[in-house]
Amino acid sequence: GQDLTAHFTTSIPLKGNVRNLSVKIRECTGLAWEWWRTVYEKTDLPLVRKRTISIWGTTLYPQVEDKIEND
Repeated sequence: GQDLTAHFTTSIPLKGNVRNLSVKIRECTGLAWEWWRTVYEKTDLPLVRKRTISIWGTTLYPQVEDKIEND
């Protein structure tokens, strides 16, 4: 999805043969000098059983966690 507000959660199921997986997360800062900011961008991610990407913090100091579970 895109253009979603805070407190948003989604699950994206992927097939077992996925290749060239890329994730890009951007935030709308509302700042005149940097309206959009990329918070997380990774390319060619390996396929894992469960990946949780969480973002939090403030507009100026966003935080990111990329948690992988393979059990």
